Amino acid sequence: MRILLLSFLFVFVSCGQGQSAKHTASHKQNEEFATNVTEVDLLDVAMDVPVEILSGKITFKQSFSDSVSGEKSSCSVGVISGEVYDYTLSGSSLFIKTSNGLKINLKRISGEKDSIIGSWSSRTYVGDQLVMRRMTFLSEDRLVVRTHCES
Repeated sequence: MRILLLSFLFVFVSCGQGQSAKHTASHKQNEEFATNVTEVDLLDVAMDVPVEILSGKITFKQSFSDSVSGEKSSCSVGVISGEVYDYTLSGSSLFIKTSNGLKINLKRISGEKDSIIGSWSSRTYVGDQLVMRRMTFLSEDRLVVRTHCES
């Protein structure tokens, strides 16, 4: 009986030591492949404003401004009451030209064909910064814009 108990203890202790050695080797291996991750700014701003959509023009009925700053970059969205954007709708594409000359090409995410009502998205680079926009026209008098910036 003692021999059986001693054998069991020996096997139990041996298994535990093997696992510890495997864990240590695995931990050392993971340290070899560790990378130094630099900081990345992930910034979001949004606006919900009343608009008027008529004859290829989006007229903003209220001023709005929001911005956020990260370690290396910033992200902002803003309009002035009375500001006008020109737009062209072509199938699942929406082309917007802002009052300061910025051209935004958006693709339809949702909504009815041949209508600006619905959600649209774009993805562009401004220098090294990725700028993703989602414009959702809830009706012909309300627009929600969410801008996400990564750098």
